[in-house]
Amino acid sequence: MKKVAILLSIATLLAFALPAMALPSVGGTLELEGNWRQHGPVTVENQANIALGFDARTRAGIELQLGDGQTFFDGLKLDQFQRGYLQRLGSLWAGGPQMVTTIGGLRFNYSPYVAWIGQNDSVDGISFEGYRRGPISAGAFYTVDKTLGGRVEANLEQLNIAGTVVHDDAQTALDITGQIEPIEGAQVTATYATANDADIIKIDGGYSINPQLRLVAGYRSFDPDFAAKWHNPNWDPFYEESNPVAQYHGLRGYTVGVRTGAYGLVFSADADRYEWINTGFRQDAIRFGAAKELDLAGNRINTSYELTLPDGDDARHQVQAAYRAPNGLGVEALYNSETGGLARVGMNVAF
Repeated sequence: MKKVAILLSIATLLAFALPAMALPSVGGTLELEGNWRQHGPVTVENQANIALGFDARTRAGIELQLGDGQTFFDGLKLDQFQRGYLQRLGSLWAGGPQMVTTIGGLRFNYSPYVAWIGQNDSVDGISFEGYRRGPISAGAFYTVDKTLGGRVEANLEQLNIAGTVVHDDAQTALDITGQIEPIEGAQVTATYATANDADIIKIDGGYSINPQLRLVAGYRSFDPDFAAKWHNPNWDPFYEESNPVAQYHGLRGYTVGVRTGAYGLVFSADADRYEWINTGFRQDAIRFGAAKELDLAGNRINTSYELTLPDGDDARHQVQAAYRAPNGLGVEALYNSETGGLARVGMNVAF
């Protein structure tokens, strides 16, 4: 019912606004994706985003799901409505900075640790994004369930630091992430996140000895009790490292490694030592990897291979390839010796 109420509210706003505006321009995106698993069902994900642009500053849109778990197009039904929103670019006060104000369904990513808002289903509320003054940028949001959050980022000469906080009656979640270049050729990125007295620490560093040789190291400590309300819940086998909460939840340990390149190949070698925090069980492993972008008659295919040698366990292999056709069709394939084969085909069309 909340979604219906938001949609009716937007329609009312548009009814008042249309007489003073020119005919709107129509645009949007259509996304279709099919996923095949060797040991699991074939699934379909699809979404349509339709936006009406009334002028250079005003836009209204809706997002719809076009099918169920195994059908690309299944007709339009009320329960497939995902969100409606109205956006306006402008200042909140006379002479103030330009910001994008969104009313309706919110969907944005401030932090995978504490503020992954509306990625699976939109959250109704209001947000202000795009504030900038010098090296400082900021955004804020408030939802109908009384969740208040925001992000402030400072981009300085050798230091970039961002803080994200989300607060409601049950929880305050915080993420502070900074990146620094202490010396030429060296970078360090560190994250501290906390929610309900459960903490996350993630540190990654690298140093380039020369253009062909780079040393890397990382430390992780992900409290198994960490459960920020708005963390990223999705795990994608094709982009495992995009969600560190899912990748390292409950683990503590470190990685050291080296990266080098030759003949268009990028080689990697890493030593991992991690333990499960709850049980103290430790798993050491050596990983070797190689990646290359192949050019076949003008078609570019990204390929990679990874060999993992766990201490006291069988070797694991993973091969991955991805190709995007000139017409926008994307194809990805992955084979893992433990989980089997996966494939994904999809297309994103803008109009």
